[in-house]
Amino acid sequence: MKHVQILASCICLFLILCINEIRASCPDKPTLNKQKTTDRKLLLHSIQVIRGFLSPYQCADACLRDSRCKSFNFKRKQESDDISECEINNVKWSETVAGEVVHRTGWDLYDELDSGRLQEIFLYPSASCELSPQRVPLPEHLG
Repeated sequence: MKHVQILASCICLFLILCINEIRASCPDKPTLNKQKTTDRKLLLHSIQVIRGFLSPYQCADACLRDSRCKSFNFKRKQESDDISECEINNVKWSETVAGEVVHRTGWDLYDELDSGRLQEIFLYPSASCELSPQRVPLPEHLG
């Protein structure tokens, strides 16, 4: 019985080391979160409003399809009867004047978007995180 516990502990340790290696190997994974400012909303520059999107990725897709899009606001669903909302903006935060970017609980501002960055997120979501046998070598006694 003691051997089983030791083996289980070794397997757990091995899995923890593998997970840490995977996390360390994905620091540049393309993601929308790097463009997000929580609880902020850009005002007065909305060129399209879309209701009912399930995630900011759907909003990013709409942004990618509109050449005027430079940022978007995404309203997170707060209650079960809420409807999420996407507002496509024609300016970046850096192009606004005082008072046009405000604190709004439940809204996220996705900024500094360009078609190249969005295409990278959609077309190569795991490009920098591919695993290979060389990345996570097996211990000699298991290999």
